[in-house]
Amino acid sequence: MAKLTAVNVGLQEENDRMKREIARGGGDLWSSDDSARDIARVLGDSLTTNKLKDLIREIRKLLKAGETNA
Repeated sequence: MAKLTAVNVGLQEENDRMKREIARGGGDLWSSDDSARDIARVLGDSLTTNKLKDLIREIRKLLKAGETNA
């Protein structure tokens, strides 16, 4: 029982660290399995309207220049 309690405490601490990292904007906010719509929602929830417009503009520039991994 003590071993399970220790493991549980460790997992809770790790979970708390990951939550703080995500709240700061770090960490992986999405994965390659997520749809474009899901990623857009994450970005929309975490960026201001102006920053989101700037990001869209920069992505369009990258696509136009062929600077993607596609």
